[in-house]
Amino acid sequence: MKIDKPLIQSRTPSSLKIVPNILLSMPNVETIAFGKKSNSAIVYKKVTELLPDQEVFSRAASLTIVCRGTKRVTSYDGDFFEIREGEAVFLPPDLYMISDLLPVKGGGDFESYLFFFPDTIIEEFLTTKKIRLSSGEPADIFRLHYGTGLKLYAENLKPLFQSVSPRTEDLLRIKLLEALQIASSSDKTGTFFDWLFQVTQNKHRDLKTFMEKNFDKRLSIEDYSILTGRSISSFQRDFKKIYGLSPKKWLTIQRMKKAKELLENGGASVTDVALSIGYENISHFIRAFQEQYEVTPGEFLKKEIRVR
Repeated sequence: MKIDKPLIQSRTPSSLKIVPNILLSMPNVETIAFGKKSNSAIVYKKVTELLPDQEVFSRAASLTIVCRGTKRVTSYDGDFFEIREGEAVFLPPDLYMISDLLPVKGGGDFESYLFFFPDTIIEEFLTTKKIRLSSGEPADIFRLHYGTGLKLYAENLKPLFQSVSPRTEDLLRIKLLEALQIASSSDKTGTFFDWLFQVTQNKHRDLKTFMEKNFDKRLSIEDYSILTGRSISSFQRDFKKIYGLSPKKWLTIQRMKKAKELLENGGASVTDVALSIGYENISHFIRAFQEQYEVTPGEFLKKEIRVR
């Protein structure tokens, strides 16, 4: 279910936290299995209190199973959805998102399993399947029926990997392929293979649409290139073809336009405005605003107050 929610506001840190790697060092995460070579993983997460604004980037396709509590997710383009207790959702690769983890109301933990599938696993799985390509855009997420098959599979992972030493990547590969097979068996629509093929084979996102929705995020040029499925050089080349400007110049212009609008609307301080358009350093924001409008944001704000 999609629920309307405002676009993501910029938050620290300025660099992306990449999953699954960042999860391995978190105190509330148990690593069931991790493939260093393939960057694949199965992890179990348990949270005892509200954990808001978890900003991450997942390069791999992933499956989330929520055992207890609720996970709220806002994607890069502002789409908002919930994964509730007893639900399983497949997410596409190259996804920038902010999530809130909510424990059970009235007491109880948030518990979930997370699976990360590298391209090699997806490709191996899909080569044996019949794909019916759709002409339309694939859905942002794919909801699965969390039935007995997925439940038993997930619950047996920890004891299985704990009984094996060392925890080999071969076993992880087999279990991830098994997860995909069980997930496809849980699909009542018969479209899981097609969706998975579409979201994993089409890596390039529409650059113009993405940038115009996300220019105010606290992201670097490298972050933008990753999120649109490009190398830095191809991102800069494609960007210049569309806008005739360098990404840095265009971002500054767009952010200053939004800053001016926010100051004109009132109710926000210079610091609030700077943070809302992706600036951590307030002095850098003031300098950029002054270069574009020949007045500092503070002076501009005073003028607006006098006019009112």
